[in-house]
Amino acid sequence: LSTSSISNSHICNQRFTSIAMLFQNSLIFLILDLLHSAATLCINGTNNKFIVASTKEHLPVVMSELVVLTYDEDSKPSCLHDRPNVVLPGYALLSNGKLRVPRKFNLKNNTFVKMSVRNRGGSNYCENGESVVWFIPSRYCVLDLCEFIGNELCEVLEKPGTHTVQELVDKASFNPKLKLPEPPCIAIFCLTDFFGGEWEIDFFLEYRGEIILHFRVPSNEKYLQVAVDDDE
Repeated sequence: LSTSSISNSHICNQRFTSIAMLFQNSLIFLILDLLHSAATLCINGTNNKFIVASTKEHLPVVMSELVVLTYDEDSKPSCLHDRPNVVLPGYALLSNGKLRVPRKFNLKNNTFVKMSVRNRGGSNYCENGESVVWFIPSRYCVLDLCEFIGNELCEVLEKPGTHTVQELVDKASFNPKLKLPEPPCIAIFCLTDFFGGEWEIDFFLEYRGEIILHFRVPSNEKYLQVAVDDDE
């Protein structure tokens, strides 16, 4: 073989190697990009879903498998790290779920929702309807049920039977897509600046001094993300 032929063959091999390496690197970057995209997908009804249900205590009223879907203020699915992320303002859509009521209750003026609120770090903010920190008044830890949801809904839910979200829509003109408000702000600081994170909330329904229902948010995992930023 002539020197020129060997030189040309060497140049061709170098070019082929460069093209192969370029293709290999491009393929690696493409795979990494696809993996990142898959990891950050927010599929409606999958990644933005959490469940609310009664705890395993034997209480008279039982809630089962209430599905909640989270959305941002533009009604786009809201999630982060493959999990639902409640944002303010935003929306929560209720679907499925059942509430089994064994007997007639007179809910109006007799029923309160007491909350226990904990963050992932283990700090308690409310315990059984009472504030345990100086900067949160206890009135934020307890609600009058019928004042909060309205007398029309109370009149449906206080009757014995198995109640569904669709029943509330049909009988009480209930809108299952709940609008979540803007967070309260003072100057340039908003509530979510301090309380964005992962939370576990227990709700106790107290009727005439007796706990008749206890459910947890969320029920299908330990914590619920609320106003979590991508860099947290």
